[in-house]
Amino acid sequence: MKKKMLIAAATLALAVVVTACGGGNDTESAPANTQASNGAVTETGAAAQELVITATDWAFDQKEYRIQKGQPVTLILENDKGTHGIQISNTSYNNITEGKPQTITINDAGTYEIKCNIPCGNGHIRMVSKLIVE
Repeated sequence: MKKKMLIAAATLALAVVVTACGGGNDTESAPANTQASNGAVTETGAAAQELVITATDWAFDQKEYRIQKGQPVTLILENDKGTHGIQISNTSYNNITEGKPQTITINDAGTYEIKCNIPCGNGHIRMVSKLIVE
């Protein structure tokens, strides 16, 4: 008898989990955001855009990145080689590090300098890129 009750309880619990996870959403989900190969970010949904910046010793993967003014962007730093951090000139965003994505919003169009804020060797001073806010 206890075994039957246990099986019935487990079946009921499974039904609740399946129903909660898979049902009840009649709206179409928003498409994902994409990042072009040139570093430009295109918003195709309502969620925050993502901008991935990859750093190696003394260089970022792109000379420039583009975002839309007033739009939240989740900035993700990935270090391929060495230890690096990011600061964006003329903003309060001065400590973006690997493993700690940060959502940023820049309301003024213009060109901002992205530079490494962790001394990373002889080429550190030249480790810069541009963030173009349109």
